[in-house]
Parts: sequence; C-alpha cells; structure tokens
Amino acid sequence: MLREIQEFYGFISPEMKQHAAEALGVKEGILTCLIRRFPSLKEADYQHTVTVCTGERCGRKQGMKILQEVKRELQIDEEYSSRQPMLSKNGKCLLKTQNCLKQCRTAPNLMIDGKVYHQIKLEDVHNLLLEKSIICCWKKSLLTLGRQ
Repeated sequence: MLREIQEFYGFISPEMKQHAAEALGVKEGILTCLIRRFPSLKEADYQHTVTVCTGERCGRKQGMKILQEVKRELQIDEEYSSRQPMLSKNGKCLLKTQNCLKQCRTAPNLMIDGKVYHQIKLEDVHNLLLEKSIICCWKKSLLTLGRQ
C-alpha cells in the first residue's frame, strides 16, 4: 500500500500516512518504521539525499562540525523535531546522519545521492554542495551582501 501511495503522489505525506494507518488498522508508528526501513519510500518530495557520517573516527576529525556546516548551508532549522525528516529550507534535500559509512580510513566522510566523498574538510562543504546543484550559486552572494 505504501509503495502505491508513493507511486501516485511521489512521496508519503504525514496525512497520507495517517490515512493508511487507519485503513490498515495499525499505529502510525509502525508505518513510520517501515518507511525508515525501506529507503525507496520517501516522507517528503526531495530530490537529493546528503548523509553525514557521525561515527567515532569521523567524529574525531570534525564530523560534527561538518554536520553543522551542512545544516547551515541547507538552511535546516536547528529546532527540528526528531520525528520529522531534516529537510533543507527549499524542501529539495534530505539530510541524514549515519553512525558509520564504513570508510573509516578516509574519514571524515559524506555521502551525496549514494556517492561517498572522502576526507572532507569544513571549507569543502559549500563547494561540494554547490557542485552537486544542491544549493544555488547566488545564495553565498546574498549572504555576503547581507553582512555588509
């Protein structure tokens, strides 16, 4: 049923999830678990997925600072609810964290749309997101104009 909803609408909104839970006679939390278990199911209409490794080795090499920088670049509100997906301000990018991307030798690591990028530096985040068309080139210009 969830796959059919996604095929028709492109994603599974909270309202659709609630209706599906009622129709199936199960708690909404069960459907949430299923959606998280199957990466092909989406809770929002996003185009890109960015996954930041927060494992031990990446964490020791500025992994958490990289996560904060990605959040800043994607304009993700720091007050997000853990029940809601971390979506960029424009809704086009989903930010996820993963305890380990299994690439510890090349930490810190970041994955964009399934491709892992190794030895990420804090100053590389903006250019990488820009290169992958996740953020717009004019965003930085607006930020610097606002500071003047």
